[in-house]
Amino acid sequence: MSKKVLLKTCEDKIFSWASDGSLYILNDENRFEKISELDFEYDFFIKGEDIYIIKDRDVYLNGEKMNLGLDFPVRIMIKDNEFLVLDQESAILKIYNSNFKEIEVYGERGIEELEKGEELYFMLPLDFDIMKDKIAIIDTGNRRTVIFNRELDIIKRYPVVGKKVRFYDKNTVLVLFSETIYKIDLNENKIYETRYENIIDFSIHPKTKELIFLKE
Repeated sequence: MSKKVLLKTCEDKIFSWASDGSLYILNDENRFEKISELDFEYDFFIKGEDIYIIKDRDVYLNGEKMNLGLDFPVRIMIKDNEFLVLDQESAILKIYNSNFKEIEVYGERGIEELEKGEELYFMLPLDFDIMKDKIAIIDTGNRRTVIFNRELDIIKRYPVVGKKVRFYDKNTVLVLFSETIYKIDLNENKIYETRYENIIDFSIHPKTKELIFLKE
């Protein structure tokens, strides 16, 4: 029997995907119901009737390849009419406008010790999230999570890595590593950790702010 293996929040909806390709949506009764099949690699995003997927090192929109000039995209997201893509091979986060014209690029491949001025170096970035002007990136090669704003005025580095990072609110960042969720308090500049039994993935309900867990 196939099992659900990941959660994905797209705008105000939470989806779950199973290893057999089944796609589910969390309904009003907080139960996942199957809606379709979805074939992708690394990540997907659903906005209205549009489905974005990563496959064969490219991003596709409704089955058509998008020419975004990427090397190895691993995460995609749409937020506030901007399209964001994390490119692991180039170690950069690219932001496009609603017409898919590149407007911002953050990062460069390298090690933390090389950082100077407004430059950010990443090695094998794995996941990212954005809330208003704050951006969080899991930088696995440098074993840290980096928080910065779009002007690069504020850069904070925390010795936490995992497979998923999400802003709970503008001052709280959650990072999932194995069965532990690390809570980074940006105001207090402290890290707290909570272990949850048998969790595979988590998401934050966009309306209630409740943590939604996927378990073994």
